[in-house]
Parts: sequence; C-alpha cells; structure tokens
Amino acid sequence: MKIINFERKPILPTYRFFQRRARRVWWGATMSMALILFFLGLFASFSLFGHELVRQIRGLLEMQVYLHDGPNPTELKALELRIKSMPYVAESQYVSKEVAAARFLQGTSEDVVELMGGVNPLPASLSIKLRPEYLQNDSLRAIQQRLAGEYLVAEVEYPLDTFNTLQSNVKIVTWVSAVLGLMLLGVALLLVMQTVRSGIYARRLAIRSMQLVGASPGFVRKPFVERGLMQGALAGILSAAGLWLMGYFVDKRIPQISFQGGVASAGEFFALLGGIGLIGIVLGGFASAWAVNRYLTRNLDEII
Repeated sequence: MKIINFERKPILPTYRFFQRRARRVWWGATMSMALILFFLGLFASFSLFGHELVRQIRGLLEMQVYLHDGPNPTELKALELRIKSMPYVAESQYVSKEVAAARFLQGTSEDVVELMGGVNPLPASLSIKLRPEYLQNDSLRAIQQRLAGEYLVAEVEYPLDTFNTLQSNVKIVTWVSAVLGLMLLGVALLLVMQTVRSGIYARRLAIRSMQLVGASPGFVRKPFVERGLMQGALAGILSAAGLWLMGYFVDKRIPQISFQGGVASAGEFFALLGGIGLIGIVLGGFASAWAVNRYLTRNLDEII
C-alpha cells in the first residue's frame, strides 16, 4: 500500500506575516490619509478665508481725487470737510503738490521739478480710504461719479481692474480647491477601503470560522469599523496638528494675513481644525463599513 505524505505548511507564521503586513498597510494608509486631510484643510482655508483676504487687500487700495491747480484755500478746506463727512469715506488725507513731488522722487529717484525746468506738474490730491461695505464695483463707480462732480476735482482714480483681476483669480483658486478636495476625499476613501481589504485578507480564516458558527454580519463588521474610526480619528488629529503648526507660523511671521490681520479669527480657524478631524472620523468609519459590506457577502477566498 502506497503512503502519501502531505506537506504541512506552517499556518501560524503565515498568519503572523499577514498580520504584520496588515499593520504596515494600516499605518501607511493612516499617514497617507492624514496628508490628504492636511491638503484638504489648506484648500478649505483658501476657500473660507480667500474672499476675506481679497476684501482686506481692496480696503488697502485708495481712491485718488486729483485737484485742479491753484484752488482757493477756503474752498479746498470746505471740500476736505465735505468729503470727510460722506458716509462711505473712512479716511481722507490731503497730499499737496510738494508732497507728491517728494514721493515721486523717493519712488523713482528722479526730481520731476528739476526735469520740468522748475515747474511741478504733479497735482494736489486727496487720498481716500473707503468703508468696507462700499467696496463693490457698482458703489465704487457711483462714488467716482459723485466725487468727479465736485468743482475743484479734476479726476478720480481707483484701481478697479487690479482688484477685479485679483478677485477673479481667487474665484478660480476656490473652484480648483473644491475639485481637488473632492478628488482627495475619493483617494482617502480608497485608501481606507484597501486597508480594510488587507485586514479581511489577514483574518479571512477567522472570519470564515465565525460565519460557520453563526456570527451575525454586524458582529463580524464591528472590529473593522472600530479600526476604521480609530484610523480616521488619528489621521484627523495628525492633519489638524499640521494645520495648527502652519497657522501658528503664519500668525507669527506674516501678520498681514494672520489672526491679528483680521483675515480669519482664531475661533474660525479652530472650527476648521475640528471639522477636518470630524471628516477623518466619518471617512474612516464610512469607508470601513462600505468595504466590509462589499466583501462580507462574498466567498472570502475571492478577495485574495
């Protein structure tokens, strides 16, 4: 009688190998998801605070009201008082012809008075800063027309084209950020699903044994969903920490666009960080439940 010797494979070391592999995949996916959530937070920051930044930049732009030469001092004083009392004027500063020539010399290193043979061709002007609620195209055009109608005013200028270009660029960045954010969420979803798939592969024999003894789908699903929630929470914490460090650096080094600059309040920023952490938890739990439900009804050997 011929005796057949069956080769015995070491099942336990193989199981441990796949367990170690699953842990490496879990940590790799967690770090990748944290990086994705970090960039998602950056895109959200651009969308939330970009328009406020544009509004503040627009507030720094001044409307220049150029005056006719030789105004009567009394009339000039009355014009200044009248402009300062207008509801849309936040600040108004008179710039004489001499000050305008000095600024031109400082900016270009050329003496315009000497170049023109002792004649100062630069007009006196009023530099006006407008209130934020009037920084709209329609309002600015109406204000320009109103000021241009003054007796002593020769011309009124405001860099509308510069701001409109800036505003258009911010809108483009906002839309691009939204599209990229959705793409990153999709990538994060796939990463978590791949992690769950690796966990199912490493525990496929245990899962099959639980199903054979009558374990319910919820009982089998629970540990994977818990790991997914833990993975999402950890990724959210890491990404929020990275965003906080970036915000701290910006707040200290670039005060013009920091919390002190008024672009964003600390409360809004920390609300954003909390939202990123919450997205990580929801993403981890949802992707894990989806992956388990997808494979739980199949023959587990089909996912190898």
